[in-house]
Amino acid sequence: MILINTAQLGAPPVMDLSFLGGLFGGLPAGPMEECRDANTAPIIWSKITPDTLNHPNSGVGYGILQTLDSLGVGPTGKRYVPANTVMQEWVFQQAFLTDGTMMARQKINVLPWTPWGICWQRLGIK
Repeated sequence: MILINTAQLGAPPVMDLSFLGGLFGGLPAGPMEECRDANTAPIIWSKITPDTLNHPNSGVGYGILQTLDSLGVGPTGKRYVPANTVMQEWVFQQAFLTDGTMMARQKINVLPWTPWGICWQRLGIK
C-alpha cells in the first residue's frame, strides 16, 4: 500500500471526473443535450422536446432518447447519427416519454428508419 506523506507533499488533488460526463455513451454530469432531430441524434442520451424533429410522439412532447450505434461514438467520445449510414452500421433508438410510454425504432445499414413502435405503455394510458 502506498501512503502519501501529506506533511511534505500536501494533500492529494481531488479528482473531478465530471469532464467525462456525456462522453463515450455515459450519462452527462449536467443537463442532457437537447436533441434537435431524432434522425441525427447524439449517440448517447439526449432530451427530446416538442421542437425535436422526427419525434416518436409529438403529442406527448417531452422525454429522453437513448441512441446506440454499432460504430460507436468515435475517438472523441462524442458522435451523432450520420444522415447517411453505411453498411454494417446499425442504429437503435429507445424513447422514454413523460407519459410512461417507451417507443423504439432502428436503422440498419443503408435502409431507412423503421417507424416508431410502442414497446411499453403504462396501464390506463391510451
